Amino acid sequence: MLNLWIGAAMILSMNTGANELINFEVSPSIANGELIMDLKIENTGDETVNLEFSTSQKYEIEITDDAGNEIYTYSKGRAFLQVLQNLALTPGERKHWTEKWNFQQEGIQLQPGTYKITAAVTGRLLKEGTGPLIARSTFSIPESSAAMNVETEGERGTYKVTGEVNKAGKDLYYTVEDGHHIYVKEQKTAINDKKFEIQISIDESELPSNATLMLNLYEKGDNGEVTSTQSIVLERFS
Repeated sequence: MLNLWIGAAMILSMNTGANELINFEVSPSIANGELIMDLKIENTGDETVNLEFSTSQKYEIEITDDAGNEIYTYSKGRAFLQVLQNLALTPGERKHWTEKWNFQQEGIQLQPGTYKITAAVTGRLLKEGTGPLIARSTFSIPESSAAMNVETEGERGTYKVTGEVNKAGKDLYYTVEDGHHIYVKEQKTAINDKKFEIQISIDESELPSNATLMLNLYEKGDNGEVTSTQSIVLERFS
């Protein structure tokens, strides 16, 4: 399991008219050497919003490292149909896309550091004077992880997580969240001979309807600051 710290996603809210508002966001997560990027566009206004696409490509995604070097571009090596398409979002309607990049399968080793994701909807808003829909987020690969050999099981709010801590004698803490809402506040887990088991129970009525539920594992330094953080996907809801 690759270590991952997810930064807060930037949600773009664009006014397209007196009664029109559209939100666009990108949320990353990593599991088994694969980066999953959830893109969501939502019409939060009270009028229908129309987007026109000149090809079958609906979005572009670019990932850069700390130095600004490009390490991934969604459209590279892909072919798209040259066809006009329209996407109409009625008030309250949401469109969700999921893009996966299996960097481990491609033999790419992500080095410790912070990476920036920039996503853009390639469609043109059919409203004079509006710009492109762009959303940004970040994720970081830390120098070292809090745990190893982490395995998860369960669904619909009931989960079991097992693994081993990397350093004997270190306390291990965790929270559960979806990037917007915290479902389990900070807890310290018991460790027995470097092994741990975490039981998580969340009322099904409180689970998100369209988000990724994440377990954040971390240690703390002598001054109480959070260190060696990694995030584990518990379940994706859509």
